[in-house]
Amino acid sequence: MQKFVKEGVLVFNGTDEYFFSPKFCPIDTSSLTYRTIETIKDDILSHFHTIMKNMGLISFKTGELFGEYGKFRWGFKGVSYIRGVVNNTKPGFLLADIIFGRETYREDVLFFIEKLNHIQSFQNSSRIIPFLILDNIHPEGLEE
Repeated sequence: MQKFVKEGVLVFNGTDEYFFSPKFCPIDTSSLTYRTIETIKDDILSHFHTIMKNMGLISFKTGELFGEYGKFRWGFKGVSYIRGVVNNTKPGFLLADIIFGRETYREDVLFFIEKLNHIQSFQNSSRIIPFLILDNIHPEGLEE
């Protein structure tokens, strides 16, 4: 973490919290703002989990907030048995990422797509249903 502080990527508040440097994150980087945004993300993902479960897109007890799949951390991960996603009795996965509290740019969308491409490049990879949950997207981000 100290390496990121030294390079100016993170800012250390002197106690036990790290924040993105203002040059990377143009919003107020106070502890209260950061915790508020994280609480809102948790709430949005909890509601997303409920909706996906109630719609039958994921198996009832498989939803996981901030779960890992394909060596990546996702905002939400759930096992899906819907037709078209199941491959020879092998279930698929519903994966979602969330970007909230800042504008989403083309590079952010490309990173999300690259994560998906990387996972699909694995031999015998499961089929996936991807979601990118945003609150503010730059027009160039819609081009991808």
